[in-house]
Amino acid sequence: TYPIFETIVIDDASKDESRSVIDRVVAASRREVTKLYSATNSGSVYAQWARAAEIASGELLWIAEADDLAAQTLVERVAALHEGADMAFAFCDSRAIDENGWQIMDSYKPYAAVESKDLLQKDEVFDALDFARRVIATKNLILNGSAVVWNLQAFRAALSAVSATLKGYRLAGDWLLYAQACRAPGARVGYVSDPLNVHRRHQVSVTGSIDAAAHLSEIKNAQA
Repeated sequence: TYPIFETIVIDDASKDESRSVIDRVVAASRREVTKLYSATNSGSVYAQWARAAEIASGELLWIAEADDLAAQTLVERVAALHEGADMAFAFCDSRAIDENGWQIMDSYKPYAAVESKDLLQKDEVFDALDFARRVIATKNLILNGSAVVWNLQAFRAALSAVSATLKGYRLAGDWLLYAQACRAPGARVGYVSDPLNVHRRHQVSVTGSIDAAAHLSEIKNAQA
């Protein structure tokens, strides 16, 4: 329900049939799409985020992660919060499905309420530092990157500031970027409480495969 200025599809040397599927879907859509195919796998989803930010030319950037789904109104509703340049990023609640598409959570609001009963229960615009302290200081309550619409300039600035550290992250890089974006003077963060994003959670995932000590180290570093 929102006009899409530009579509970029990045495939990080997938070993399945992703590229043939991409080619088929793009051809059927009759849309102008930029396709970027890597010769070798980068080993980091955040390297692909940086690649997208480098070539994107719009004012806002939505990173639609592989395998997730979204309500048709997601971009419209979340982009509507970007009425000023001081909105670093805005996001919506998510519901979760398993690898077969069965719903396992209708919202992440109960997860946020463990931190504070009123946290992320309604639409809200936060001062970014207040958001950092209340929402992401202890754990990352932005449960899925696909729920976020970034101000592209704010995203690029955050990437630049943490680029050296980000290379070592496999799991908590998004958390690091949100925290860095919140450091910008006068920045704000917006939230839509409707679960417009659909987060597909796999039993076999990066979260499940990463070494426990490495996982803990990333969490501690992001919190710091």
